[in-house]
Amino acid sequence: MTFLGQTICIALIAGIEELGKKSFANSTKRADIELTGNILLTTLQAAHLFLVLFVSFKVAKQVVHRTASGSLVAQSYLSTVLLFAGLYTLIYRLDPEGWKRVSEGNISSPILLFLRMLFFSVSTATLCGTSVIEPIQWYINLFVGLQVLLSHLLPPSPSQSI
Repeated sequence: MTFLGQTICIALIAGIEELGKKSFANSTKRADIELTGNILLTTLQAAHLFLVLFVSFKVAKQVVHRTASGSLVAQSYLSTVLLFAGLYTLIYRLDPEGWKRVSEGNISSPILLFLRMLFFSVSTATLCGTSVIEPIQWYINLFVGLQVLLSHLLPPSPSQSI
């Protein structure tokens, strides 16, 4: 469900931006189109955040009681990674100056931006640190810290395997 939601969200943003580029030469109209896309992205990501937080706490409770299945824990983990990729995409769109080394490689579409942020999200969730992207604003670091906590709050119990 998370994958589908993020796919639809990014496809909508890409479609809105493409429509804005083709339909409006006026920079004010383009700015309005970009604002509409950002509002849509913010609304969808906020709803997704609350859903993932709710499910994560439910799964954590099941892990404590040893009733969670390995596949449910894995789905929760992947959902968190996709959620934060979407959140990082949104944050970059709102404040590109809050990041270092994101736009290297000529990011020209929301889809490419989402894929870069997905790599950053996976790198953050696994604590491997292979991403070269660096958040430099304090509030972005709060989101990164929240992702680390959510990603490692739900390890599979020793009696279960994923």
